[in-house]
Amino acid sequence: METAQVVTDGRGLRSIRTRTAIIDALLELLRAGDPSPTSRQIAELAGISVRSVFLHFVDVEEIFASAAVRHFELHAPLWEAIPLDGTLDDRIATLVSRRIELYSAVAPIRRAGLLRQHESPNLRLMMNAARQANFDDMGRIFAAEFGRVASPLRRDLQAALDVATCFSTWDQLDRSGLSSQRIDATLRLLLRSLLA
Repeated sequence: METAQVVTDGRGLRSIRTRTAIIDALLELLRAGDPSPTSRQIAELAGISVRSVFLHFVDVEEIFASAAVRHFELHAPLWEAIPLDGTLDDRIATLVSRRIELYSAVAPIRRAGLLRQHESPNLRLMMNAARQANFDDMGRIFAAEFGRVASPLRRDLQAALDVATCFSTWDQLDRSGLSSQRIDATLRLLLRSLLA
């Protein structure tokens, strides 16, 4: 009985290690700039056969979905809540610096996700959840400022703040060749102008 348990546990551990190696290989290929690596590339980097990839995952979409979950878990600390007790300038500065840090860390994977989301219901769901989280953050972080805005305009202001702090805005600024310091200054200026 003990021998059977050890064999089962050993197989289970190997399976977990193989799945992790496949996910890590995909993430590494995405970070290296390949937005759509093949199962062969993933298998080679993971050190296994293509057949083994599909013993552990139903299809490529499942690998991408699992990689997205792992990627989120790795970067979850960067979504830490912004303190609400500072001045408006303090909150803007903290928000902008944290978003720049987050977006810089996730950029290659996020860009690949944007390309694949139309093919993947799971990725689309996760990306929509991230977008909603940013939108909700604007309502929480700037609740005091919203109190001074006429009720019908609050949602418009929240949407404008969401656009100013979303990945796509950062990505546009980053691709234009601005340094992190210039992106920081640009986003702070944008938020201050919206909240003036």
